[in-house]
Amino acid sequence: MRRFGERSWVWGVTCFVVVGCAGGGAPRKARRGADRGAKRTETAMKTAAAVAVEKPVAPVVEEITSVEPDVQAVETVDEGDALPPRVDFVKPLRDDPVGRAPGVYFFEDFESIRNLKDRFQDTSEGEGRFVVSGEDRMSGSRSLGQTYRPRDSMKGDPGGAGWVSRFVGDSPIGASKIEDKRQQRRIWARWYHKFAEDFNAEREDGIHYPPKHARLGCKAAGWKKVYSLLHWIGGKDGHIVIERHTKAPGTHREWIPKCDTSFTFETPLNRGRWIHMEMALILGDAGRTDHVMAWADGRLICDIPNDDLVGGWKDLGITYMMWDCYWNGGSPVPGNSRYYDDLALSNRQAVGPVRTSGKPTLVLCEGPRGARAVEVEVGFVTQKPLKPLKVYDKVPGSYKPIELSGDVVWKGVVDGTAKQVVVDAATGAFTGSLAGRDALEANTMYMVRLRRQNGRGAWTPWTDWHAAFATDWAPGTARDEKAPPRGMLNGDVTR
Repeated sequence: MRRFGERSWVWGVTCFVVVGCAGGGAPRKARRGADRGAKRTETAMKTAAAVAVEKPVAPVVEEITSVEPDVQAVETVDEGDALPPRVDFVKPLRDDPVGRAPGVYFFEDFESIRNLKDRFQDTSEGEGRFVVSGEDRMSGSRSLGQTYRPRDSMKGDPGGAGWVSRFVGDSPIGASKIEDKRQQRRIWARWYHKFAEDFNAEREDGIHYPPKHARLGCKAAGWKKVYSLLHWIGGKDGHIVIERHTKAPGTHREWIPKCDTSFTFETPLNRGRWIHMEMALILGDAGRTDHVMAWADGRLICDIPNDDLVGGWKDLGITYMMWDCYWNGGSPVPGNSRYYDDLALSNRQAVGPVRTSGKPTLVLCEGPRGARAVEVEVGFVTQKPLKPLKVYDKVPGSYKPIELSGDVVWKGVVDGTAKQVVVDAATGAFTGSLAGRDALEANTMYMVRLRRQNGRGAWTPWTDWHAAFATDWAPGTARDEKAPPRGMLNGDVTR
């Protein structure tokens, strides 16, 4: 590849493996989380050094290419820096266009809701469970918050926590609140999620994140479970696991082999920030024709086109989506918090990450005192189709490292104390394929990477690309023509 200056960078092959660290963040807990994060980051770095097989490289080249590790790379940070620089969230447009996207029939940002039961037919709420919270948010001023009570103070089930369920289509449960009762054979469920920065999943027997996160499926009359697509968190690295359970007639097994993805919460980059999550279930007409997909932070992390969840059974369609926080074994400490926001359901196409203007605002996570500067790059990223690594019963159980390519389209440097960055020509410069432009392209997905300069003038390495966001559709685009953002891999699903 030909060198040509500073317009594009290689996203070097990284071969470090993370084996220990924490989850997300709220401002009031930043210092406590930083202390805990520093200790965990140091442990992870020492362990990673022992298993490193190749050093990261980052020469300047014409095109950006990278292979992501199976587990996201350990960041090398300044002495005293608990966490790498990262984007907390990208500000959505004030009048969020996601709720008007094709196929979106449910959208909830918790700004005007007064009672969870007004929007969800089944809920678990109150102290130690779900509440509408003003403590943190992805958009507006409120979100859905869960603060766990410590297990030693719980009476009965120590893992009890919040959930909210939205019943849809031809569901016999909650039918009186379902406007469109047509059978749903395909659903994309999208949400944003954040573990508080000081979230402590460390118990006496190791790291155990709350495994429950979200689920999509079918329940018949009497709350009888027919099948479930489970978006869970597993392993001591807190990675996303896609599991499926079915009792639908005609399917060949009850528990389908799980799919372990490469996205993990137990890595410094994914603590204390809002992350786009999405999963899809598209039912086929026969055995092994159901399509299951999942995304995290804009990347497709699971793609199973030949699943056998329903075996062609059509008595009921997909009847519910549930967001839940049950923690098997309970929380080891008081105050562990997590948040959900900007929930959406579509029956037509992928929803994708937050929609912004062509000059978006990046809200940064709070950094250490004494930082001189933060350098920011915005990249147009494309992803190659996933390649199975392990296959069980003809379905993927894991995938080879994700392959990305693209180019840097904007770069800028801000003061080390800056709380946000506006991607425009005044703050930085458009470069690469957007050189000379004054805004990002419409309906396109971008990602961000950062590095920080400490008080001694030394720079941290670049973070991995994260904080995926999508620009709004071009003005005048007809609703029916509003496709998922360019650059988002959709598993070859036609609309």
